[in-house]
Amino acid sequence: MSIMEQVLTLVNKHLGLYCHFEEAVNKYQQFCNIGSLNSGRKMLETEHPGLSGDIASLQSKLKAEVSDLAEKVAEIQKLDCQVKDLALKASQEAERLVAGKVKKDAYIVNHKHLCSKQQDLVSRIDTILDDL
Repeated sequence: MSIMEQVLTLVNKHLGLYCHFEEAVNKYQQFCNIGSLNSGRKMLETEHPGLSGDIASLQSKLKAEVSDLAEKVAEIQKLDCQVKDLALKASQEAERLVAGKVKKDAYIVNHKHLCSKQQDLVSRIDTILDDL
């Protein structure tokens, strides 16, 4: 498997982690299942750094071979970090909603905004991946 195929596989695993985490957040909202939320957060916080480290390692190998591709992988890493931050922020907002610290209308507006930002970042990652 080429280095870029390995990067693609790892990036897709990152995106899968976000989907799993989003499902955990949704379960928490619907059923007040804090165990699901904590489990999803733990999985994200445990697996994400390892995947990011693996991508960084592959990026280093790419630098020696094709610096242009290494720069694109660095951009993907930067965008991915932002996606992770937004995912964690969305979970915090869900916790505030369930705890009654934010009204549902305000939560919906914030949630749509966070989701929109997240989708934009994922689209940018997909565009970079398509260009590789």
